[in-house]
Amino acid sequence: MKQSLFRFPLPFLLALLVAGVTSCNDSTTGPSNAANVTFTLKTSTTPGSSDARTAIVLQSAKVLLKQVKFHNALSDDSLDVKVGPVAVLLALSGGSTEFLVSPVPAGLYDQVRFHLHKPEDSEPIPDPEFREGSSGDQRFSVIVRGEYNGVPFVYKSRRNTEQRMDIAPPLSVEDGVPVNVTLVVDPNMWFTNNGVEIDPTDPQNADMIDDLIKASFRSAFKDNDRDGIPE
Repeated sequence: MKQSLFRFPLPFLLALLVAGVTSCNDSTTGPSNAANVTFTLKTSTTPGSSDARTAIVLQSAKVLLKQVKFHNALSDDSLDVKVGPVAVLLALSGGSTEFLVSPVPAGLYDQVRFHLHKPEDSEPIPDPEFREGSSGDQRFSVIVRGEYNGVPFVYKSRRNTEQRMDIAPPLSVEDGVPVNVTLVVDPNMWFTNNGVEIDPTDPQNADMIDDLIKASFRSAFKDNDRDGIPE
């Protein structure tokens, strides 16, 4: 006998619909009406951020990112682009580092969100240096190497922070048209506060340095030619 779908309770049908949508979003092929979006992290200097710096020389810097999301400009919805941690080595010379390529549904997006992430106990991570032992104090979201007054130092941030960067103008993703989004960060801000250099080896300065790291993520924009200039 032919059965009607309407014999099933409405909540059951809604559950089936949600399961189907989730299955499509988890597919490795990505959504059908979408385009590949590339993310690059570019280092840049804020005017005045490094003018007076003489004691500190940065040699390398890397960050652990997690839960990269786009915010839809036409609704309050957020789209997960990357959930698992990704380690990014910054190009301190002013260049860009590509760290993610993901299919993104066609739409208009006005904000990118992500976490500077301190890994959990058993969480798989792409770079073991971000977790050194079993203690919560041995997990890090940012690792910086350099010299302070000629003496080598390693600064490791233990803070989890959520970054929200407006995309200006909003990013239009069109079906099948690849696009690059550049996120700009200024590492020269990390150890300089109002023109005064901060000793990265003094534990009492950790909160101030972590605040400066959070504030150093400056802007996000479409940048298909990766020249660091908004399109």
